[in-house]
Amino acid sequence: MTALAFDAKHPLVQDLNGGTRWLWSGRKRRPAYALVLYLTQGCQWGSQNGKRDFRKCRFCHIPSAAQYLLDQHNSGNQLAAGDQANLFRHTLDEALAAAEHEVDTVAVYNAGSFLEPLNPPELRRAVFEHILSIESVQRIVIESRVSTPLDDHKVMLLTDEALSPLMELLAPRNVELEIRFGVETKNKRLRNGILGKGLSDEDLLLASKICKSYSITPGAYVLLNPAPFDDMRDAMEQERASDDEVFAWAEDEALETIRWILRPQPDGIGFSHVFFRAVSVQDGSGLEDAWNHGQFRPANHTMVLNVLKQAAIEFGSRVELLHDAEEPEMIKTPSNHVPTGIHQDLHDAQGCDVAFRTMFEQYRQTMDPNILHAPPCATCNPM
Repeated sequence: MTALAFDAKHPLVQDLNGGTRWLWSGRKRRPAYALVLYLTQGCQWGSQNGKRDFRKCRFCHIPSAAQYLLDQHNSGNQLAAGDQANLFRHTLDEALAAAEHEVDTVAVYNAGSFLEPLNPPELRRAVFEHILSIESVQRIVIESRVSTPLDDHKVMLLTDEALSPLMELLAPRNVELEIRFGVETKNKRLRNGILGKGLSDEDLLLASKICKSYSITPGAYVLLNPAPFDDMRDAMEQERASDDEVFAWAEDEALETIRWILRPQPDGIGFSHVFFRAVSVQDGSGLEDAWNHGQFRPANHTMVLNVLKQAAIEFGSRVELLHDAEEPEMIKTPSNHVPTGIHQDLHDAQGCDVAFRTMFEQYRQTMDPNILHAPPCATCNPM
């Protein structure tokens, strides 16, 4: 197979450079300057015969975006490992050239699991070696599933064969590896029957034990109100519940999920961190259709605040609030004044929406729970 030619000006280099942002560092107890870079493998779990399977993780558009890039630039075919490694090197160089501060963290997302067979060992190693060429790097962030289906059977991803080579590269410099898992919810019916995560409690308990045995930091995504109203009623087992009752249940369920993930075993899963956000409507996701038909609305800002404030009291900086701008385009995000949601760029924000977003951003940068108070608002929080 002929190697593909990439340079800094190749469109894929531009598309796979997620830019820079400040990510909270648990080690340093402050925000750390990070590069965010993408690979194009996509999600083996969320695809079937090369097509997006919206029965799984219907809220997520990222695998579709990865496939779109392959359609545009490689006739829809996966890149060979060598090509992908070369592409990553150019993308990393481009991101470094634009960096305005010393790089502490590099987050690598591939629209699926970094440890999947689609991401072969030689590519994983090349990615880590390229990152470690940056002398200031102290942390690498990846995402993974615990296992993945392959030829009608389950293949474990968190194996010694997968993890040891990576940890051997990191050990000489004591670079932290953080692996994030898409847990989303404690409720089994919602997590597996509705969201299609294919992730058992036993899988999560095992992941926690394996990560800690390798000195890997395990984290989990938790979602607030991740499904259409009728699906949430199904999870509640209350088919007559009102929309307001669904929202109240979703709020309680998200907080209980955070507690379950962070509490030590045997009462919980024993992960180190939670990455929390309200589910928004991504352009082209399976959830967009439900939103178009009035079957889904994002949670509002007050719901986000209620969950985050209590979680911060109980767990401090172990619970991080994700920013909608860290995802592909969100066409509808939480609002206290527009029930159907507002765009992520806030051009259609009303009332206290901008004040809420400002407060949340201040919290992300400081992890100070004293910041978490509803801003004054003539409609929803009159003084």
